[in-house]
Amino acid sequence: MSAVAPSAGAVVVRARGLVKRFGTRTVLDGVDLDVHAGETVVLLGRSGTGKSVFLKHAIGLLKADGGTLEVMGADVTAADAETWNRVRRDVAMVFQGGALFDSMTVGENIALGLHHQRRFTVGEIAAKVEHALAVVGLAGTTARHPSALSGGMRKRVGIARAIALQPRLLLYDEPTSGLDPVTSDVINRLILRLQRDLGASALVVTHDMASARFVGDRIAMLDEGKMIFDGTADAIDHATDPRVRRFVEGRSDEILEEAAPAGGS
Repeated sequence: MSAVAPSAGAVVVRARGLVKRFGTRTVLDGVDLDVHAGETVVLLGRSGTGKSVFLKHAIGLLKADGGTLEVMGADVTAADAETWNRVRRDVAMVFQGGALFDSMTVGENIALGLHHQRRFTVGEIAAKVEHALAVVGLAGTTARHPSALSGGMRKRVGIARAIALQPRLLLYDEPTSGLDPVTSDVINRLILRLQRDLGASALVVTHDMASARFVGDRIAMLDEGKMIFDGTADAIDHATDPRVRRFVEGRSDEILEEAAPAGGS
């Protein structure tokens, strides 16, 4: 089945009973999740709960060990390279660390995916690069190298590279990780503006509740590979599941005993 353009409200990502194992460890344990056209869904959870693993399935970097996955109308559960090449024309990922090549300029980093598609002229690629940088507020940085940019600027270059492909689905892996609150706010507002201006759907992986509330139309939460919540920001604030409550309130379920001072009685 080939990728098709989603209609308003259509499902652009649908996982049913998705399972992923690494050796004897089950990271995704029967996950169900839908992302609708034009919607931003935030995937929450503690470190190691399978958030980024799910995201990598949606871009084809990992293959499921069980269940089914559809992306942009295509069954990609066990898709071949040809199917994924069609799907990826409509899907772009913003990696946690930016995943920029330090040996390339900003412009060359953004142009990489456009060259790979082999359907644009050199002039068209240059125009798309300049436009993408202008959208993220980095016009005039084409000739600079990633090493000369701040962390927040590198994140925005990663976003520019993604939107240069004009995707209908954007995948964000921890977009505000390692950023100060002010820069995080810039990234969050950019995510919202791109959803509005591009009409694209988004799946955002984060552990940041403030970001989740700001950008998410819906919030889903993983815990030990299982989906334990799926609803609005208002609904998660009133959730009764103790695992959800601890995460929302930033509370640990561990009790740490105080050690007596060395030499003390």
